[in-house]
Amino acid sequence: MENIKEMLFEKFVRDNGVDKFTKVQEYVQKDSCILDAETLSMLSRSLSGELEYDGNDELGKIQQGLARLRGPKFTLSFKLIYRKKAEVDIIMIKVSVSQFSMGGDQYRQELLKDGSMFLLFDESETIKLENGDYHAGTDEDLYFQSDLNFLLKAVNAKNIEYRCVGKRGVISEGKLNDDDLLKVRGFYAALFDPEFGNVYDAVLKKDQEEKAARDRKAEEERVKKELKEKKAADNAAAKKAKMERLNQLKKEIIDLDVNGLLDKELLNGDVNNLINKIKSDENNIFKNSTLAGFVLLIGFAGAIGVWWYDSFLKALVVVAVTIYLVASFKRNHNKKLKMKLAAEPTLYKLVTELLNDYGKSKNSAS
Repeated sequence: MENIKEMLFEKFVRDNGVDKFTKVQEYVQKDSCILDAETLSMLSRSLSGELEYDGNDELGKIQQGLARLRGPKFTLSFKLIYRKKAEVDIIMIKVSVSQFSMGGDQYRQELLKDGSMFLLFDESETIKLENGDYHAGTDEDLYFQSDLNFLLKAVNAKNIEYRCVGKRGVISEGKLNDDDLLKVRGFYAALFDPEFGNVYDAVLKKDQEEKAARDRKAEEERVKKELKEKKAADNAAAKKAKMERLNQLKKEIIDLDVNGLLDKELLNGDVNNLINKIKSDENNIFKNSTLAGFVLLIGFAGAIGVWWYDSFLKALVVVAVTIYLVASFKRNHNKKLKMKLAAEPTLYKLVTELLNDYGKSKNSAS
């Protein structure tokens, strides 16, 4: 039994010790019960300026998103506090509003000022908490004082509904979920009765479910990681094999190309440069036409001369004619080289493999 009490105490209660001045022993519920914050969410959107933008267009959506990041995010919660001095038992209900903003913008709103809280147990009995001790600030706290009778009603209730009211009206209304009910009952069980309400069994079941969920997630992450590593290893192996085959193809092609049909400098150069050239234009692999280069040089020299002594328009015509002639020379040059290549079956087969495996299209050498 003592072990159960220790476990429950560790999970649900924080011991604040005895105040040396007042001699009051204080125990605080460890995890707060989170209340519905839909009304506070609307307030957050208003304060951030998000509602000023039109969310029907892309720019408006971006502006709303930026405003949402700057604006405050409100959290509403409550927790129980047990204070004991001699034979006097006091239960405090602490209601809190906290806010966080990525942009640093925080606002003093006094949401809980003059506040009260209604608690409905099993849809039959309503208790109103009022005349609380209000602590102002950008984060607010409101302390209500009650007794053990209140705590007993709370822990024995199967359903607890609540309504929080401040000077602006209702700021939250809802129902405690199962996790929050367990926090309340666990607080009581740890302090007064470890066997109360099968709390211990509920905690064990919840811990087992959470552990099972963590184990499933860990297994999913492990499998995902293994698949990712296997895919990376397979890709690396495939890339390595492809590079090895490319280097082998290069060597075989260079050895067979005794008639100088292909660009030896390109084949002997950087592998990635070769692949990029093939992808951009399969004709890059063939030997360049010296005639085309000569015509290009003469054409541009002529264009400069025409422009210098006559007119810019005529120079443009010369450039256009030069480019056309060079392109024609290159096409005819590559066509002749491909015809010669086709007459060498072994070399043709290797070049076709190179262009098909590393280029942008199939049957590139045909």
